[in-house]
Amino acid sequence: MVDYEYLKIVVGGRVSSGNNSISVDPDDTDATTFEPENRTVGIEEFSYDPNSDTFITPNNYEPAYQPPSPNQPSPPSHPPLDSEVPIEKQNCHKRRRSEYGGSSSAVGINNQGNILENLSVGIGTIAVNFEKISNMMEKREKDRDRDRELEGIIWDVIKEIPNLDDITRFKTVELLNTKAKKDFFLKMSPEERSSWINFKLGNN
Repeated sequence: MVDYEYLKIVVGGRVSSGNNSISVDPDDTDATTFEPENRTVGIEEFSYDPNSDTFITPNNYEPAYQPPSPNQPSPPSHPPLDSEVPIEKQNCHKRRRSEYGGSSSAVGINNQGNILENLSVGIGTIAVNFEKISNMMEKREKDRDRDRELEGIIWDVIKEIPNLDDITRFKTVELLNTKAKKDFFLKMSPEERSSWINFKLGNN
């Protein structure tokens, strides 16, 4: 440690706290100066301890405040990217991610099941409707074939009725303009057909 006399020579017999003046040489004009702050503490107020070979500061001594250098980097507000994350938090994030993934998979499976069920119902409905339409078309085609067949039969039946000229036969065909009338006419006997024609045409 530096002894008292050497320290006194270095600081010129004076030591200051805070922003007080410190001068190595009273005649030195280049000495660093500060604005006065609180009070000056002389070196005589420091006590020397020969056992520890150190100077003991007085109770009322306050060290000078030195503002931080503007070039001094400020500490980061958050840990660097490569800093370790607590294992508990990592496990928590992994658990949440796995739970979310599990729930998403369950929702996806349910949605897929609903889509397949709706698709199956739709296909079944289309098949039923197609079968109905096919049956209707088949029945209509059969009716057309039967109508054509009846027309040929009716004309032959009308020609077989006695005492009818061609004009009366043509008018008889016009009377049989529905399937029910045609069926009814075919069920008649030849005499009944002749009477029905005379009745409809007003020949009686």
